[in-house]
Amino acid sequence: MSGAYVAKAAETSSLSVPPGWDIDWPFPGPYPPGYEPDFDLTMTAPTSMFPGGVTVDIDSELVDNESYETNEPDNGLTWTAAWGDTEEAVEIRSPGGEWMASVSESYANIDDYWGTATELQFNTEESDIGRTVVVSVSSTPFTGYDVSDVASIVVMIDVPSESCEEDCDRPEATGCIDDCSNAVAAAANPATTAIGSYNANACQKNPAAACTEAQRTAATDAGDAASLLRAEWVTLWSSYCTAVELVAQLTCELDELTCTLNEAEGSSQAIIDEIEADIAAKEAEITAAESDRDAKLVLADSKSDEADTKADESMALADLAAPHSCQYLFSSAPGTEALVDYACASLGPTCGGREPLRCYVRWYVQQKTNQTICAGGSHIGDWSTRMSGQYTAAGKPFVTYLPGCSGVPYYACSCYGACGSCVDGGACASGCTSSYVYDVRLLKYYPETTDEGETCC
Repeated sequence: MSGAYVAKAAETSSLSVPPGWDIDWPFPGPYPPGYEPDFDLTMTAPTSMFPGGVTVDIDSELVDNESYETNEPDNGLTWTAAWGDTEEAVEIRSPGGEWMASVSESYANIDDYWGTATELQFNTEESDIGRTVVVSVSSTPFTGYDVSDVASIVVMIDVPSESCEEDCDRPEATGCIDDCSNAVAAAANPATTAIGSYNANACQKNPAAACTEAQRTAATDAGDAASLLRAEWVTLWSSYCTAVELVAQLTCELDELTCTLNEAEGSSQAIIDEIEADIAAKEAEITAAESDRDAKLVLADSKSDEADTKADESMALADLAAPHSCQYLFSSAPGTEALVDYACASLGPTCGGREPLRCYVRWYVQQKTNQTICAGGSHIGDWSTRMSGQYTAAGKPFVTYLPGCSGVPYYACSCYGACGSCVDGGACASGCTSSYVYDVRLLKYYPETTDEGETCC
């Protein structure tokens, strides 16, 4: 039975005796000469109950001098009840019995203390919601000693009992979020990958025009469009996550109502009907929220697909901006890098902004030109960025920066017109052996780790 009687620790009596008790006199037992007991009866009752005559657990305990055991009482206990606002009597009964003005019961020995662990019902109706029943217990355990206690119980149904309450707010307003799963220490940023070294020492006869600014602009324009589509996906994905969390919140509230219905067993049919109506309404609300959630996911996925398509277009247009003689396309370097930690459950508390793109990665393709001069000597160049961009949520790269042609050239020199000394693909004119070595590398910038391994707000 819920609310079962819990006695005070037995050690209170075994280690001492009540004040005024002869320590040489056996305790408990007949009172020693001159001893005056001080009895106290305490009642433990719930603070609220459903209307309709539900069963309520009420415990009582008789003690001497605040915490000591007593002898077996000669008489039992009696409970009565009245409305707190009008003091009119409230009928009371043991479960299954007749409604009466009072209920009486004998004491029972519970863990060495005399008291009761009983069940009572009070004659209340739905119209009594909000009113308070004042329960009184009285007893004359021994001739000449009267004890009593009172407790107040509110009749309520508008909120679940404490045992049914859960934290249904989704997501949490404050809290912590772990570092991105792809985060690296600051000293490891950027991650650098050597792509290769490419030789260029041949002559090209009557070459075609180099890549144009229009070609480069077309590639970066498509990359910018992919970035905008990704931003639109972020908005739609955030909206989807809000819908996911609403479904979770409503489901939690449904669980509370179901718990309330279970605890209302034995209430009037009107009360049961009201709770069941609330459950049906909540289920309908969940169905509508699930439909809205699913529709938002379709929109977000569609926008993600659009971003992927535009990203592919961006890289293809970048390839068109390659030099006429090309032995390596920079678009081959970035690879794929899918977005991580953007799942709805991974976005953290609302105080952190819940940013789906917080773990995004940037990429840069760099080239260094090392020249051997035909007249003698050499020149070692610096690393310079030849192409850069980011990735869509699905991991497709797109271009946002392309200052020159999009690949490594094959030829070291060119010959125009009737310069017969140049054979296409042969050595440079006049026996000159000037040549180039182009080194290429990829840089990726990842989110960085924090000292704590998490960010809290």
